[in-house]
Amino acid sequence: MATTNQTFRLSKRSKIILLIIGIAGLVAYLFCNRLPCICGKIFNNTKCKEDHYIEGKVYMDKGNDAIKDSFERNIRVKCNEFIVDPTHPDAQKYRDSLKARCFKNIKNCDCTPAFELWANPDGHPIDAGTVASNTMLGRPFGATPGGLMPNLVINLNPGPELKDPYNLDSFNSTSILCNLNSPQQNGMIIAIVDTGIDTLTDPNLNWLHTFNWNKFHATDRCIYNTSNFGLKLLDPKLEPVDSLGHGTAVNGVSSGASLPNYKDLYLDLSFLNVGIFDANSNSCTLFNALCGLNYSIHQNAKIINISWGFDFNPKDEFLKQSVEKTITDIITSAPHILFIAGLGNDSVYISSYRSFYPACLAANIDNLMAIGSLSWNYQDLAGFSNYANKEIMTLSMKGDRIMSTYPDFLLQSNPGPVVGHRKMVSGTSFSTPLVSRVAASFWIRNNSLTPAQVKKHFINYLDPTAVQSNLRPGLTIRTLNINQISGLVCSPPILNPLILY
Repeated sequence: MATTNQTFRLSKRSKIILLIIGIAGLVAYLFCNRLPCICGKIFNNTKCKEDHYIEGKVYMDKGNDAIKDSFERNIRVKCNEFIVDPTHPDAQKYRDSLKARCFKNIKNCDCTPAFELWANPDGHPIDAGTVASNTMLGRPFGATPGGLMPNLVINLNPGPELKDPYNLDSFNSTSILCNLNSPQQNGMIIAIVDTGIDTLTDPNLNWLHTFNWNKFHATDRCIYNTSNFGLKLLDPKLEPVDSLGHGTAVNGVSSGASLPNYKDLYLDLSFLNVGIFDANSNSCTLFNALCGLNYSIHQNAKIINISWGFDFNPKDEFLKQSVEKTITDIITSAPHILFIAGLGNDSVYISSYRSFYPACLAANIDNLMAIGSLSWNYQDLAGFSNYANKEIMTLSMKGDRIMSTYPDFLLQSNPGPVVGHRKMVSGTSFSTPLVSRVAASFWIRNNSLTPAQVKKHFINYLDPTAVQSNLRPGLTIRTLNINQISGLVCSPPILNPLILY
């Protein structure tokens, strides 16, 4: 049986057609790569929704930095909104890349570093990792993290809301039993970057004014600010009115108006309130948070209280490094300021695998303290509190069942357990400002110390009494309760670890 070999051959016409298609594809690729803005308008009709999500991974570990499990979780960001750090060596490359994609610089922070917000709400959704990779040609070895970040959505996540005033007998108080070593120079400024402050001035409706609470604002640094109570970042022309209650409660703890708390006759504090959260929601953006921290630094605050944070574990490790570097740079650029941040309320172990910024960076930043929450009876960590090893978690203090000041109009609509004009709240949000207050009491008696030395004193004073957690087996924690405050404040500075025999 004969066989024939048949060779498939293209006609000359077919070859010409394929050649034209190939050339057209190459031209389209080069065109879209060089001019993605125009290309997107021609070929893409998909537009941004209000928010967008990028891929993330959450690691669960056993509490000893050993991975136990992991799962996927998307991370909420503002669609097609990116933050450019103008101090980054590749900042101009990122700007050019964003311009080519029809992005526009819509807003800058008023204080340096003047972070830039770039947006393209009408364009096809794109993530920051793609832009960074294309800009840096795949981010070759040695590319510096930072420069470009997604505009994350940060949700306020307080502890459990309690409906019944249990354990009111735990609302004890104490007093500082030592004098000043030297006269205090002016009032110490604590900046509270949060949801704002109750602006009522009637002490019958706002109990802050019955506890020596003093407002602070500045009009000549970065932003011309005419408000009396601080700054509303979203609209500097308005007062930073607290429509969520969180910031007012934080002020109540740090000013001594909460229960439990302590009295210090020598403590002269002024509070700068910087409202960064949206009045109509419990969220803000990373851009607003960065701008709020910058503004507080420029107002010469001695302590910046951060009773919020965010978990950011994207699959793109370069983005994580970028956000981490940016926050680290902000805090370390102000070594004269003590930053005190809550560790969060998700009941999870914070480590190199599970972040909660900025508190999770405390192990490597000398002027940053990370605060967990003790339970109402001081016996152990509160069940809601995040936790970490002693290198990250500086200490834990009571943040469970705190009675603190609250805006009167919010009490009317959602009273809960109320004593006077105080509402019961819980969370590391409220253990954090109590530590801010204690730090201020110690610092005015030792005003030659640096923030890093103040942090060292807390660590070295509390280390000998560190305890094993029953709730979190294997975890050693430093704890500070109300009855220990006077001893810590009145002790001479302990700048080296105590040697126990």
